[in-house]
Amino acid sequence: RWLGTPTWADALLLEPRDDLPPDDRGFGCKVASFWGVKGGVGRTTALAHVAALLSRRSAKVLALDLDLDSPGLVASLAEPERDGTRPRFEDLVRLAADPEVADADLRREIEKALRPAKERGIRAEVLGPAYADASFVHSLLGTLSPTALYRGPTLRRLVRLAIEATAADIVLVDARSGYCDESAMAVLDLCDEVVIFSSPAPSVFASLSPAIEALERCRLATGLPRLCHFVAGMLPAGAEAQARVLSELPAVVYAARASLKKILKINPKQIPPNISPIQIFYSTHIIKNNNILLTKT
Repeated sequence: RWLGTPTWADALLLEPRDDLPPDDRGFGCKVASFWGVKGGVGRTTALAHVAALLSRRSAKVLALDLDLDSPGLVASLAEPERDGTRPRFEDLVRLAADPEVADADLRREIEKALRPAKERGIRAEVLGPAYADASFVHSLLGTLSPTALYRGPTLRRLVRLAIEATAADIVLVDARSGYCDESAMAVLDLCDEVVIFSSPAPSVFASLSPAIEALERCRLATGLPRLCHFVAGMLPAGAEAQARVLSELPAVVYAARASLKKILKINPKQIPPNISPIQIFYSTHIIKNNNILLTKT
């Protein structure tokens, strides 16, 4: 239905369909993407905490870093590199793009590249760039460029085989911020659910409306993503300021949804349920928690 991978602009042109296409991703578990219009609002930190929380509830988690401009998930969640013998992420992508490479061979390389979570007792494994050195930065112009990675089946194949290698119950994807090709792939093409982060600023709230429309149009045309969560990250100090932010964000979502109802002529029964803001408290500095990701409070 798309020529290659969807872009945000593609999604804004979609129309509802009665005959939703089959899910052809080939994934055996749920994939949730963490995304936001801008960075620096705690998205990666929140993903690390959610991975820890889900694993403590007996879920096997695969955490995948696709924020390739600023990879940080491996450093936040995984055991540090010790011997430097693991396959590099860009090498895995190169193998996934090669149809001559057998799935079994690629799966073995993925197994070598996976990193266990640094905290004991957490059933989570991490896949992604370990560090942005010169070799990695060069690969952003080649192997990891949007043209190479986000056009065609390469990334789907890599995710599918990583799920098989880890027997994951859920995949948490750290997606690049903004309306770019990379985030479109991670959010529109890979995920069942999306967790949308916003900083507490009216200008950023307003820029969420195109994302809400794109995601809703995508859901009505393809069936995915099935669910969206909205998070106001980095709340300001003071109860009054926090209350204002937590009321403004749902108001933006309600307004965008009401507009879509008219444009797309959506049946009210198809509208998702009302929004209930929930405050989540966690330390933004894992090291200050004695390497324990989730605090008891």
